[in-house]
Amino acid sequence: MTEQKKSFWSGLSGALAAITALLTAVGALIAVLVQVGVIGGNDGGNGGAGGSSTTTAAMADWAGEANEVCERANELIDELPDAERVDPSEVLGLAERALSINRQMVRELMKLPKPEPERKQIQEFLRLGARINESTEEAIAAVKALNIAAVQERQAEISTLGREFDAAAVELGASTCAEGSSFEAGLPAAGG
Repeated sequence: MTEQKKSFWSGLSGALAAITALLTAVGALIAVLVQVGVIGGNDGGNGGAGGSSTTTAAMADWAGEANEVCERANELIDELPDAERVDPSEVLGLAERALSINRQMVRELMKLPKPEPERKQIQEFLRLGARINESTEEAIAAVKALNIAAVQERQAEISTLGREFDAAAVELGASTCAEGSSFEAGLPAAGG
């Protein structure tokens, strides 16, 4: 689907290309939010827990709190207007609001106490969330500059980071952080 969007972008010009890039940036941001756990609610297993029951309980507590943080963020994203139904001039604002929600989610996740055996794994998960935010911010800046090549680059980067983030979330038992958003459904399908 990302490759289809890139082909679609390359066929557009001027303002239409910028609007399409902005919509893609919003979609990428949503994907990041899903991957960071702001959006979703799957009941995934706790693949990283092992050892004593105290460690397992601490990890289950962390995962439960992380899922709550991500669920709140997912709900905020779901409340955003449908990108297909807003004026194109408002789409950039939607992307910036989604980024703001995602940043807050990552900040809240960082504040959670991290069980010692999984501390390093959780920190990597949080690093991926922060990198997604950075790439999304760069994608939004590229849209503002009408730099479609940079938007495409960021989109590919966000997609890769998103997959890594989702996998890390599921492995940690924070599957809600790896779920998709209904907001994504409002984005136009490119090439089809």
